Amino acid sequence: MKIFNYNFVRRVYKFIPVYLLLFTMSACVSHDNNSISAKTSPLDTPKPEKSEEFAEKQSAMALEIEKYPLGIIGEVETVRLPDFKSSFEARVDTGATTCSIDAFDIKNFERDGRKWVSFKIKSRTSGEQKSFELPVVRIVPIKRHGMPDQQRFSVMLNVKMGHLTLEREFTLADRSSFDYQILLGRNLLSGIAVVDVTRKNSI
Repeated sequence: MKIFNYNFVRRVYKFIPVYLLLFTMSACVSHDNNSISAKTSPLDTPKPEKSEEFAEKQSAMALEIEKYPLGIIGEVETVRLPDFKSSFEARVDTGATTCSIDAFDIKNFERDGRKWVSFKIKSRTSGEQKSFELPVVRIVPIKRHGMPDQQRFSVMLNVKMGHLTLEREFTLADRSSFDYQILLGRNLLSGIAVVDVTRKNSI
């Protein structure tokens, strides 16, 4: 009887390490499953739908944009000048107060007691060249850092943009070092269009 008990106990102790190992592995697997479930649960939750307030704001914005004749325009748009067959690419700049155009051979003179200016514009793309004589609207002083100050003549020019023909003030400047011959400022853009700088040639 004593021998039987001793052998039985010895067999039981022999398997204890195996039971402990299996128990530990089971606990680890259970912990990993819980961790994975906790990590993935946020991804399983459905995304909240757009609120009514957000939808109303979008609708109000769309209605507001419709008030502008040209809608949304980009940072570069095509415009046309009188008597030119070719179009010009213009830089849209909401930071500029007044439009500007590349002109050369600029000469001021008097006519009927008023200041006038003659100048020429040449298209870089087509080579077309036109001469203009127009009354001076004003003389704009330009301060330049590290360079002599300038005085630029401004005139009223007709420009076609999209389906609109607009008469706006343009300063005459040497823009030969700039990428675009025409710069469109706020005096043309205000009330006409909304500017999206990620777009180009939208009209």
